[in-house]
Amino acid sequence: MGSIGGFAGLPAGIPFDCARDLRTQQRELLPMPETPETTSNFFRDLPVGRKLAGLALLFASTLIGVVTYTVLTLNQQKADASVINVAGRQRMLTQKYTKELLDELSGRQVLASTVSRVETAAAQVLADRAYYAKNVVGKLKRDDSAVYASPDYAGVHNAIPAPATFTQEVADIIRGGDAGYEYELLSKYNIDPEKGLKTEIGEAAWAALAENPDTPFTRVVARGTGASLFYARADLAKQGCVSCHNALPSSPKRDFRVGDLMGLLVLKASITNDANLAAQLLTTGAEAPYQKTRKLFEVSLAALREGGATFSDLGMQKELLLPGTQNTEIQQQLAVVAEKWGALQTTAAAIAQDQVNSAAYLANMSEIRTLNIETLKNMNKAVGMFAAESSGKVAAMITMEWIILALALVLGGWVSFTIAMGITRPLQKLSEAVIGVGKTGDLSLRAEINGRDEIGRTVSAFNQLMESQQHVITEVNGVVGALADGDFSKRVEVDCQGDFKRLKSGVNTSTEQ
Repeated sequence: MGSIGGFAGLPAGIPFDCARDLRTQQRELLPMPETPETTSNFFRDLPVGRKLAGLALLFASTLIGVVTYTVLTLNQQKADASVINVAGRQRMLTQKYTKELLDELSGRQVLASTVSRVETAAAQVLADRAYYAKNVVGKLKRDDSAVYASPDYAGVHNAIPAPATFTQEVADIIRGGDAGYEYELLSKYNIDPEKGLKTEIGEAAWAALAENPDTPFTRVVARGTGASLFYARADLAKQGCVSCHNALPSSPKRDFRVGDLMGLLVLKASITNDANLAAQLLTTGAEAPYQKTRKLFEVSLAALREGGATFSDLGMQKELLLPGTQNTEIQQQLAVVAEKWGALQTTAAAIAQDQVNSAAYLANMSEIRTLNIETLKNMNKAVGMFAAESSGKVAAMITMEWIILALALVLGGWVSFTIAMGITRPLQKLSEAVIGVGKTGDLSLRAEINGRDEIGRTVSAFNQLMESQQHVITEVNGVVGALADGDFSKRVEVDCQGDFKRLKSGVNTSTEQ
């Protein structure tokens, strides 16, 4: 019975080293209670590791989303920069086109002015020769004078210069002077072989005037760094010239008929000493600079409006793809640009057919300047709209990133707080229960929490430990109390292991004594 007395203090808190043995019993003795609350809260029941991983994933996803959105926006801004650069270049092309067109028209004006000046000089030369032939040579013939006209007059008594000789000698006198032009008579049948056709341009002029004697032959030729005009008119045989040349023994051709091409009146006059203008006038058959500029402008305008290929360089060698604008207002503005540009092209085509310095020519010249300004003004407005649209995308990106960041901070803060509370609150309750049991020995104390995560399972294990200890000690106390009353029939029936099993065996053995 001495051993029975040893159990009397069990209710007050008997020290047992039972944790090791109860680990394997706790699930079997008392299964963890399941309530609707513990089975319905998915987030609360997640393992702590998964909660922390989810939190990390949230912030990582936010970071990745922000970076991805930023990269996409920056790539879009890069594409927008190409669009803005092309649109900005359109303004330059508008001015470049008009300048090149006006330079071309200026060249036409300079050339037309030179042709007009030479035509006037040619008419004067022919008028002088006709006057000399009629009022000098003709008068002498009418007066039955012994004086006669001859190309060899210098060595002949009573001879005066023939009209062609007179004309050529006057040309020799003014050559190198300040008249602004020089002239000479050339012919395949020249009495003086030194005055014959010896150049390619002279041969070309003879062939052209033999085919069409009514149309003067003109050609721009290089002269130093500048350019000059070669102008030739047909010198057709008249009756007096036919009689003279056919009867002249030294004439290389003595079967002339009235209207035959006897020679050329060739005039040469300086057009310009400007190398650029000279190069423009001397370039024939090549595409004019303003036509190349027009092509680049129109290709770029189509790409800006509808998307497609244009070029990043003025030489049109480096292809560039543009996406085309979806902005209705920008499309409408570009349509206005296209309208003004079309009107400019129509006027440019019209002025090319106008006679230089005519009323229509001057009116179209003024219209070209006006349309250039209007095209430039509307293109400048379109560039501003492209720039504003791009800036709006950047502003939207910044706003969206602030919103994403704020949402991430709020959601992350809530998740972090929830996780922290899910860890610290159960641990605090568990700590309070453990301390309470240690101070009071009251095995009925429990940590009242729900949850299926690691913390919840730990608290549940503690509660089950207290439950099993209390159950064993309750039965032991019951048997001990019965022994104290002289009842040796009761036994500790609870199934237990380890130290509790030895306790059970000791108590049950005591009842048999």
